[in-house]
Amino acid sequence: MKMEKHPDVLVAHHEDKVIAYADVKNGHYEVHPLFDKLMPTTLKKEQATKVAQDYFRREDILPKDDTRFAIGPASPLYSATFERGEKGIGFEKPNSRGVLLYSVSAIRYVGKYPVFSPSSRASISIGDKETIVGLSRHWKAGD
Repeated sequence: MKMEKHPDVLVAHHEDKVIAYADVKNGHYEVHPLFDKLMPTTLKKEQATKVAQDYFRREDILPKDDTRFAIGPASPLYSATFERGEKGIGFEKPNSRGVLLYSVSAIRYVGKYPVFSPSSRASISIGDKETIVGLSRHWKAGD
């Protein structure tokens, strides 16, 4: 992995892909999963939701203010491996189907109203063994 530092941004590369960046000035950051390195997980939706709740409760992740957040549903990302057989016909490799990760979002509220803005987005991707394999945080404290 190669790191680049710009005036207010840090960028991480893996081979020829940007896999992470952090905007130091604004506190925005993203880490993208390396899908080709992930293995199917036995993690359940409930476990992924719990990991996300614990992560989002940290004040260094989502600062406390007059808003609140709720955890959205854990959404699975499925995978399968296909191989090319005779005459170019593709077939699914046995036992290759599975969940690679679960993505869980934090949904911000002011009172009973959900907030949709560029500074109110946070999500986390959780893979095997409750490992955080990706995240996105664009969240500013409300005034």
